[in-house]
Amino acid sequence: MSYRNCDGIEFLKSLPDKSVDGIFTDPPWGGRTKIMGQDKFLELIQAVDEECPRILKTRARVLLWLGFFNMGKFIRQLKNLEYRWMIFCEYIPPRYAACFEVRLDPILYCALPGDPWPRLPKEKRMKQIYRKCSTGDKDTKHPCNRPPEIVKRIIKDWFRPGEYIIDPFAGSDTTGVACRQLLNPYDTCEIDPEMYKTGELRNSQKFLFDFDASPAGRE
Repeated sequence: MSYRNCDGIEFLKSLPDKSVDGIFTDPPWGGRTKIMGQDKFLELIQAVDEECPRILKTRARVLLWLGFFNMGKFIRQLKNLEYRWMIFCEYIPPRYAACFEVRLDPILYCALPGDPWPRLPKEKRMKQIYRKCSTGDKDTKHPCNRPPEIVKRIIKDWFRPGEYIIDPFAGSDTTGVACRQLLNPYDTCEIDPEMYKTGELRNSQKFLFDFDASPAGRE
């Protein structure tokens, strides 16, 4: 399990065939496209989509955390992945103040065409909406940090213990921290060295993410 300062697309290309159970990532877009010159974020999505048929196992899940303004553009880049379901993180009160109030932060669930829905334990329930109280506080220097408790809950609901999860655009490594606490093997990548330092610091502050990772605590 590792958090790497490297190009996430090149890491995907280095993975063995049929080796990945899931991808959970927040692709760079909007303000994040300025990081390391990543101004062609749609090309990054195309590159991920191109590698998925080779690296994903049967019943693998791909969760892409997006923004409403770019959602249509993202979906149009998917040629090998099939959009199946929409998950939302609902911020109460709304997280942003703009021309309208944004309450729902969308996450696309995608899979390879023809793949059945994942066989998860009967007691697990794949939720559509995850609610988060929006206080406006930030625990990292990331320009668009995601709430770690929501990331942990989504991983618990959508992936099995022991499944291998990757995040090629890890930012401050929320996915990696959650996977480690939930005992899921993972590899995460962040290309920007300054953001990577933020993730390293976050990984060292374990007290911020302590919670019950026992089987009882996962339900």
